[in-house]
Amino acid sequence: MPFPVRYQDDFPERLIALLSTGKTMISFCAEIKVSKQSVYAWLDKYPEFKSAHEIGMVLCENFWMQVGEDNIDNPNFNTNFYMFQMGSRFGISRTRKTNCKKIALKGSVFKNPKNLLERFNNAILSFPDGEISLEELDKIASAFMKISDIKEKEELSARVAEIELELKVRSR
Repeated sequence: MPFPVRYQDDFPERLIALLSTGKTMISFCAEIKVSKQSVYAWLDKYPEFKSAHEIGMVLCENFWMQVGEDNIDNPNFNTNFYMFQMGSRFGISRTRKTNCKKIALKGSVFKNPKNLLERFNNAILSFPDGEISLEELDKIASAFMKISDIKEKEELSARVAEIELELKVRSR
């Protein structure tokens, strides 16, 4: 059976389908058994293929963003590998700016923050240019995690003191 070496009309659809699953252009080349030089030449020659590539890359980035969101609380998630993938594939690095309004809880400042999460939201929205880098966001999140840990330890210490006092009163 000969390998397909010529452009086919179904390639745009197949490319979008493959990229939307997080795969690469090299995966597409392997699937249709064509060199990457041929595939990249088709981007210049066939406007519908170029358009499919652009759409597919958006879907691919969305796929990988969802992977990150789905694993945000997973302590076993390989964040270094994930960050490498996002940086090398999509140019998303720790210094890339993102709009604060998109990542804040409600997009508006809480007038009287009732909890740590609302205070975190207000901190994010306080950036004057409306943008924050992933590195800055990481620093803010780390600071709030430390504050949360301190508050939790203080509450635990207070509870331990209460229990110790109760035990002293009972032992009398």
